[in-house]
Amino acid sequence: MELESLYDLLQLPKGVEPPAEEELPQEPEPPLSR
Repeated sequence: MELESLYDLLQLPKGVEPPAEEELPQEPEPPLSR
C-alpha cells in the first residue's frame, strides 16, 4: 500500500528524502509499486 509511504512522507521533515522501500524489510512488497 503506497498510502503508508505517503504518511511517512508527511511525518518526515521537508528536505529529508524517505528511506527507499527496498530498505524497509517490514513488508516484502511485490515489484509492482515501481
